[in-house]
Amino acid sequence: MKLNWHGHGGPFGGYSNANLQWSCAVERITGGVSVGFGNLKGSDDQDVLNALTEEQKRLWVEKPYHREKLGVIKSIPDLFHYNDNKIKVGFTMIENTKIGDRWVNMCNEMDYLLVPNKQNKEAFIECGVKPEIFVVRQGFNPDQFKYVDRNPGKEKFTFTLAGWLDERKNWQDVVRAFTSEFDKKENVELILKNNNPGFGYLVPNDKRIKIVDTVFSPQDMRRLYEVTDCFMFTTRGEGSGLPAREAMATGCPVILTNYQGLAEVSDSRYNYPIDPISIDYPDSRPEQPGFMARLDISEIMYWMRYVYEHREESLAKGKLASEWMNKDWTWSRCAEEMVNILDKLC
Repeated sequence: MKLNWHGHGGPFGGYSNANLQWSCAVERITGGVSVGFGNLKGSDDQDVLNALTEEQKRLWVEKPYHREKLGVIKSIPDLFHYNDNKIKVGFTMIENTKIGDRWVNMCNEMDYLLVPNKQNKEAFIECGVKPEIFVVRQGFNPDQFKYVDRNPGKEKFTFTLAGWLDERKNWQDVVRAFTSEFDKKENVELILKNNNPGFGYLVPNDKRIKIVDTVFSPQDMRRLYEVTDCFMFTTRGEGSGLPAREAMATGCPVILTNYQGLAEVSDSRYNYPIDPISIDYPDSRPEQPGFMARLDISEIMYWMRYVYEHREESLAKGKLASEWMNKDWTWSRCAEEMVNILDKLC
């Protein structure tokens, strides 16, 4: 099977990194991928180029573009018009319950759609998206995020939250839970790894909370997971929730929201899921004018305390999670499912 992959590629962002991972995984299976819109040919951004793997350089920088019948574009719908193939497949997502009218119209210009979770599929159909929609699981890179043995007797216990820290990431509730649950005499810290330039520093005057604003490569993220004793991903909504998968792959215990894209990896055998108390938290984005999950802060507090006090149990669960991720959730495993879908569309 031959196809074109479209979408901005790069190692530092959500869509950008996913485009690199997906396209390379599909290329390993088919050998027939060439990258169109968004490729890195002619790029002079040395930070981006230096962070690419050799495999990514071959596909995104060196391999010639040849227009094929089938094209996949992974992006927000605003960029779907760059997919100029005969068979147009759009690959996108939302993080709440509704897709806006403008995006609905853009999705309806595609022949088929891919989304990362069942809730997205239901919301798209309910809002008037007409093309046939397929759900594809999203994975992680096992070469970058390997299992790490952690010391249950470590003196300082580190909680970490990472991502584009805004209301959707629910960082405020994590901060409130941390400062409310743990006395300042307890040897704990909370790291907030932020990508959002508008985040600011609206956190309590607590020296145990550390804010990291620098841009991280995948290698930097791996090192962050390795020093983390409990990864917090109690967000209000996720298309897939890649950081939770990466953290679990390293064996890190994870507390996460059992909703949307995270629901497919929420399993009490492998992590600590929290069910939303309601789906009524408003999202102000016009392209996604729906509602997100609302969590009970006391439950976040409970599980933070539980993981802190049950370190050997949580690390055993983290090890099982790593085995599960490597067995079922690599990009290669997920790409096999995507290729089976795309093969039928040709």
